[in-house]
Amino acid sequence: MAEIAISQVPFTQKLQARLRRFWRWLSNPKVVLSLIMLFLMFYMVVVPLYRMVATTVTYQQKDVFRVPTAEVGKLTLFHYQRMILSKFSKPYLYDPLLHSITISIGATVLALGIGGSLAWMCIRTDMTGRTTINQLAVLPYIMPGWTMAAAWSDLADLEDRLAAVHAVRPTENFVPLAGGVKRIIISPKVITLLVIRKLHWCIEY
Repeated sequence: MAEIAISQVPFTQKLQARLRRFWRWLSNPKVVLSLIMLFLMFYMVVVPLYRMVATTVTYQQKDVFRVPTAEVGKLTLFHYQRMILSKFSKPYLYDPLLHSITISIGATVLALGIGGSLAWMCIRTDMTGRTTINQLAVLPYIMPGWTMAAAWSDLADLEDRLAAVHAVRPTENFVPLAGGVKRIIISPKVITLLVIRKLHWCIEY
């Protein structure tokens, strides 16, 4: 009898009941927060990632100077060929990749050696300072990632590290320019910055 009664309910009433259930589900604070986070993730992660990938497989405006037959927006594998097979591949891809692999393996071995030794000494021995070491071991987990990134950035900041070079007496050199030979002061800091700008110019062009 109940099934017969339900089957006799008009379609409009069924639709209204489903809409009310959907609205109750949609008005749930958890659902609202989840939808907001999904939208933010799509806008801040998926869209930039799509644009980044799209620029790697299409010609850009600056590629017209490198490839005369290039059309802006046309599909191409030029960027991948240039990075993997050209003369730029070794200094800008393979060498950094090898350095990254070497550093990651070395850091892993070093971390396992130091961490494993400290863990064994804290658990299997009664050495002094076990409690302090156990408490300090938790710090990397509770520190925000940007804090450690800022620390490494400050440590490797070229400008700050080269500021001490001013204590070294600069040498005078003659540099040929288009308008003739001009006498300028070249310090180690200036040389380093010039090399970085040259590398940046090579990457762009």
